[in-house]
Amino acid sequence: MITLGTLTLLQHPDQLNQLRQDPSLIKGAVEEILRYLTGSQFATRRVAIEDVEVGGQTIKKGEGVWALNASANEDESVFKDPTRFDIHRAPNPHLAFGDGIHQCVAEHLARAEIQIAIATLIRRLPNLQLAVPDDKVNYVTDHTRDFGVTTLPVKW
Repeated sequence: MITLGTLTLLQHPDQLNQLRQDPSLIKGAVEEILRYLTGSQFATRRVAIEDVEVGGQTIKKGEGVWALNASANEDESVFKDPTRFDIHRAPNPHLAFGDGIHQCVAEHLARAEIQIAIATLIRRLPNLQLAVPDDKVNYVTDHTRDFGVTTLPVKW
């Protein structure tokens, strides 16, 4: 998420400039990074214990379901203009770390690590920029792994 967050900010220079001008925005920026590019794309698999209707679709007893966290984080009934990256988005009830009994136990540590890493990176390297065009950034294509990039070439 540190790499994805850095990439996302570099791809949205207006948002990055706002964060550079006001470092106190880092918490909101990280929450938006988590929502915008959910690293863990899938929730735990579920099997219906009885017939149930979800979103107009019947799921029969015994059928399996994968819930897409990334899709939930773009729900228009929850997020205004969900495909737009906005470090000022509030509230931001994303599901990047799951929810309820399936909430990530390390979410607070992960948030702190991302906040510290990105804040330090943009403070120490104020001229940080991509060293390759956006379309040359290599994304993880193995769907058994969390979403991410394989490398992030930068210069400063």
